[in-house]
Amino acid sequence: MTTEDVVVDVSQDWVLACDVQRRFMQGLGRTSDSVDYSARCRQVRALGGDCYEFMPLTNERLALVVGDASGKGVTAALMIASVQSSLRTAALFTGDDLATLLKIVNLQAYASSLADRYATVFYGIFDRQSARYGT
Repeated sequence: MTTEDVVVDVSQDWVLACDVQRRFMQGLGRTSDSVDYSARCRQVRALGGDCYEFMPLTNERLALVVGDASGKGVTAALMIASVQSSLRTAALFTGDDLATLLKIVNLQAYASSLADRYATVFYGIFDRQSARYGT
């Protein structure tokens, strides 16, 4: 077996991974009757562990999520993608119970990560009707 036999071109996989991460972070702003919002994340590398999310909730509320996974590159990107997926799913089932939502996400992240890896997340809710923000 020669070196040429074991060299694998992963450039297309890398491009697809970068595209998936960009789609996770919805950069286009949205407008409603009470609030305009947008964001942009500029990673140091093509892939990384930073994230943000705007999640429309019931009763005219909007969740704002900002997160960061330890490390850099593919490892951090995979971890933060897992955290974002857990957040999106848990938000569908926990309703107004923020403590339960974060407990579920924490358990999922802990179960699927290596011992030396972690993520931090800020989760806040903007109530459009009262124009109040809480965490």
